[in-house]
Amino acid sequence: MGSVTGTAKIKGKTIDICRVGWGRVKKISNDYLLVDYYPIEIMKAKVCDKIEKDICWDKLILPNIKENDWVSIHWNTAIEKLNKEKLNNLKKITKKILKLYAKK
Repeated sequence: MGSVTGTAKIKGKTIDICRVGWGRVKKISNDYLLVDYYPIEIMKAKVCDKIEKDICWDKLILPNIKENDWVSIHWNTAIEKLNKEKLNNLKKITKKILKLYAKK
């Protein structure tokens, strides 16, 4: 079950949308961003090739998003604009966690 509310089963594909991921903005719509997204395969403990994905976007949270910006993504929602350092740290930490998971 989900660690906060106990309402979501965190396994399978849910693990990918529950983790903080990243994507590059390709197109901006009213309430959505089309991003190049990098999913994970937890059972293979790897970051996969990019896919296009629509994610929710709240202009009050992220008012200054532009095409080609990098954003963090949690539960299919854009959370934060990422600079190069934050993006690299998120990638590095994700890979470390996947390596730890693979050792289980």
